[in-house]
Amino acid sequence: MLNLLKSVKRSHMSKEHFKILKEASSLEQNIKELEYKNKLGQERVNKLLEQQNEALSTVKELTAKFQEKRLESQKNENELTSIDSKLTKIKSDIGASFDAKEMEMLDKEKQKLLEKVDQLEMAGLELLENLEAIEGDIQDKNTFLEGIKETISEIQSEVDIETGERSRQIDSLQTRITASLEELPESFVLTYNKVKAKNLSVSMFTKIQAKSCSVCKAGVDRSKEVQVEEQLLLKLCSSCGRIFIPNQALY
Repeated sequence: MLNLLKSVKRSHMSKEHFKILKEASSLEQNIKELEYKNKLGQERVNKLLEQQNEALSTVKELTAKFQEKRLESQKNENELTSIDSKLTKIKSDIGASFDAKEMEMLDKEKQKLLEKVDQLEMAGLELLENLEAIEGDIQDKNTFLEGIKETISEIQSEVDIETGERSRQIDSLQTRITASLEELPESFVLTYNKVKAKNLSVSMFTKIQAKSCSVCKAGVDRSKEVQVEEQLLLKLCSSCGRIFIPNQALY
């Protein structure tokens, strides 16, 4: 008998049913706002993580470039050492030669090598400057990485605490929504969920105003107006698909 009475009560249409729908929708909106704040919090962390990854990638690139320049510098030094050995031999050959033509040829070769030495020394200085600059950039990035690592840790802890609190609020709101919807006729719940799934802008509800939908302004015939306002039946706007709330259940 109790179940029968409960069934009859739930099937009876009243303005309270519409108020429950509005309350549930309002609570759903609160959940969306809390979820959005959680998303923003994690986006703060993700943005810092992106900066960290970019810095790590830059350090990797700079390190590879440093190794490349260091190899060039070593190659330059080896070539200078080789030329120095050649110059020493040429000087020795010139000192031991008594042939003017041979001495002239050796002297020309010596001048070419000396020019090459000048070029290599200039290139060597440029390489050293590049190495110092790259090393400085690597140190700057590593300093940045140390700082951002600490910042990420601090913000992640803060976000985790805030997210945890909001998640508990969401669970509480969801419990309230579930309990409220259990008080409604099944047809109300099915229609509510169907309309909610459309993610309509502004509101999923509307009212009849001057024989029209107050949101999309589509016309409403007299029979539907009677069903909504007098019979308190759950009806949707044929144009925008929003739920009509009877005027007596608006407040």
